[in-house]
Amino acid sequence: MDPQFLQRLNALQNFQNQQANQATQAELAALREQLAEEANKPKCPHCGGPSEKGFDRCKNCGQEVIWIGKFVGKPSERAKLNMAMQQYELGIKRQRDLEIARQQAAKLKEKKEWEAEYPGHKFEDRVEVEAARFKAMQDCVYGGIIIMLLVVFGFLFWAMQLD
Repeated sequence: MDPQFLQRLNALQNFQNQQANQATQAELAALREQLAEEANKPKCPHCGGPSEKGFDRCKNCGQEVIWIGKFVGKPSERAKLNMAMQQYELGIKRQRDLEIARQQAAKLKEKKEWEAEYPGHKFEDRVEVEAARFKAMQDCVYGGIIIMLLVVFGFLFWAMQLD
């Protein structure tokens, strides 16, 4: 047989195997995601199976369950679930308050750094100050270009005088 034919056949088989492996990897990733979703669902207090939020009976064992927010439990555990939900909401509020405090601290740090870089100016006026600085830089660049043009034209004029 022709060696080039065998090489082409081998390359085609390798390509098909790669395509099949990619499809298999995608299917495995989807299955892992589904398993993770099931594992992250709240557990039935009776059987320990994953519970569907909002249903008043477990899909696995059929026992009655109650939902308080994102927590599931037995009907007799209503007070305990209310307490858990309050603690959860308090934790979320604390995290939100912490994030607001971090943002305020970062803004204060930015203000102090800016005012140290531009003494005599207020942080609230930074837009105008930076716009004026940018315009001054533009003017400097334009002035440099004009000077360069004058030098070039002067040189050309001088060169024409020598001829």
